[in-house]
Amino acid sequence: MKKSIEIVLFTILVMYLCPFILTRLSDQQNGQALMFILLLCINPIYCLLLGIACGLDWKNCLYYPLFPLIIFVASMYCIFNTFDKAFVIYGLFYFAITLVTMLVTIFIIRRKEKQLQTVLGENDETK
Repeated sequence: MKKSIEIVLFTILVMYLCPFILTRLSDQQNGQALMFILLLCINPIYCLLLGIACGLDWKNCLYYPLFPLIIFVASMYCIFNTFDKAFVIYGLFYFAITLVTMLVTIFIIRRKEKQLQTVLGENDETK
C-alpha cells in the first residue's frame, strides 16, 4: 500500500505539477516548447521507468499502468480547463508505453528464471 501511495504521488508530481508550473511560470513561447519536451520526452521516460518497476513486482502492480492515464487526463483538464480528445490520446499513449514495458520486463524476468533453472538443472544432473 505504501508503494502505491509513493507511485501515485510521484505520478502526480510528473504528470500534474510539472505542467502546472510550466504553464504558470513561463511565457507563452517558452512554455509551449517546455510542454512539448515534457509531453514527448519526460512523460514517456517516466512511463518506461514505471513499467520497469511494475514488471519487477507485477503481482502487486497490475493496476499501476493506469496511474499515468488517469492522472494525466485529470491534470490536463484542471490546467487547461477543457476536456480535449488529444489529452485522452496522450494518456492512452502513456498507458500503452507503461503496459508494454511492464509486459516486456515480465517476459525478460521469466525467461532469465527459466534459463537459470535449466542451468541449475543441468548442474544437478552432472553431479
